[in-house]
Amino acid sequence: MIYIPPASGGRQGAWLVSKECVWEGHSALQKTTCLASHYPDLGSFFRGLLHIKNADIDSMVLEAAKISLNDDLGYIALLFGTISTSLRDDPISQGTSGLSELASKKIFPVKYKCPWGRFDELRSCSQGDVWFIADRPHLRQSFQGLTHLLAFSSQQIHGMFDLLNFLRLGERLLSVAAAGSVDVSGATRKHRGYSHSLRSKAHVIARWASTLLNPASRATLTVVFDVQSCNRIGARHSSQSLPHDQVSRRV
Repeated sequence: MIYIPPASGGRQGAWLVSKECVWEGHSALQKTTCLASHYPDLGSFFRGLLHIKNADIDSMVLEAAKISLNDDLGYIALLFGTISTSLRDDPISQGTSGLSELASKKIFPVKYKCPWGRFDELRSCSQGDVWFIADRPHLRQSFQGLTHLLAFSSQQIHGMFDLLNFLRLGERLLSVAAAGSVDVSGATRKHRGYSHSLRSKAHVIARWASTLLNPASRATLTVVFDVQSCNRIGARHSSQSLPHDQVSRRV
């Protein structure tokens, strides 16, 4: 047993078994005790004699399994992002015990009616538990309030793609699950300023696309960039998985 002194906030001390502790850990770990912060001069004792290890993906998975409704959304996003980074940097970690079991645990913050930055409930990602991932800002705007969405911002979601892919959540991405179409209203006309701007960059675009276009096609790039403007463009997104099968959004 290892004694953890009381925190400065007045909380009581506690006795923990060694497997509940790590020596040093990532800042994402808020429920795992890091002994280095309590006993910085006893590293040789804890690490050498008691074999307390530094935090690894196993530690993060154990902490993720403890996520509760009282946890801050930013903390959950940081923890998921850190796990995702470990999966990307160390593919061997995909064999971590318990990682695949996270799919069945209610640890995924989902929102429906609450404001962004908060979440309504924790859900699992089992097949019968339906919610979606708004991985694009415009899709987030289109579907909010119509279906249950993972409560993270699109930027946070992109930082945890490796974890989402490992848990086979790709089909829940709205960029995959939703189809889009564009409605143009009013007469169209050439926008000379944007057209000229793109044409001036044509040689750079042609160089970037050199592996895809033949020389004759690259030569035409200076004349095909015509940007059109109109009164209004409406984007419409639909998904057969939703009870409200079609959503409109004006741009």
